[in-house]
Amino acid sequence: MEKVCCEFKKGDEIHVKCVETDDGYRIEVKGDKEALKKWRESCCTPGHGHGPMRFGCCCC
Repeated sequence: MEKVCCEFKKGDEIHVKCVETDDGYRIEVKGDKEALKKWRESCCTPGHGHGPMRFGCCCC
């Protein structure tokens, strides 16, 4: 059985979802490539007080 743990949406450009499965977790990322690059660079970088590629600042 799957359950959505957390979800982040920024307009129609970005949609990030963490899904709990029987085996663990799955992260789903959908959206415009350029918008995702800008979002990742501004939101999930050490300059924001978070580790690289960590979704805690945006999702969980």
